[in-house]
Amino acid sequence: MTGSYAIIVLCKDEQKLVVAKMGSPLVIGIKDFEKFIASDTPAILNYTNKVVYMEDGDFGVITEDSIEITRNGEVIHREEKIVTWCKEDTQKGGYDHFMIKEIHEQPRVIRDTILENDLSGSNLTIGTDTQSLKIIACGTSYYAGLIGEYVIEELLGIPTTVVFVLNSIIGVQYSPMKQL
Repeated sequence: MTGSYAIIVLCKDEQKLVVAKMGSPLVIGIKDFEKFIASDTPAILNYTNKVVYMEDGDFGVITEDSIEITRNGEVIHREEKIVTWCKEDTQKGGYDHFMIKEIHEQPRVIRDTILENDLSGSNLTIGTDTQSLKIIACGTSYYAGLIGEYVIEELLGIPTTVVFVLNSIIGVQYSPMKQL
């Protein structure tokens, strides 16, 4: 098949579902001997938080007790993931706008990200070999980049530049701090 699709086929006289995906999202929820198929994770969070995300080109056969995913005729393994957020996290939660909600959630999100990603045993370093850093951003991420620039230069002493990129495809760059 060509184009963008996420398809689920129910086999009439068989206890299985056949799924395929290309370009459109498809997630499989898993709970004991039940499977849930949806285009987005929040749709299944009332039933389970264990999911398998299908990737483009995947073809799957789902039964009561198994999920077999193939690509180009070869069986492949897709890791089961545990969703750590709840359906309410995808709602406005009493705020008038999603942006206001996201602004108020920033301290918790930063804390959770740091706690969930222990980098103490990693090889991630910005050290003496680093001569400079360039942060490329667009829209409001430009302003986050400016804060990053300040923090990196003040704490690490590494010269940092933030580049506001309007259209990286054709290479047009615009910095709101410069006059054209």
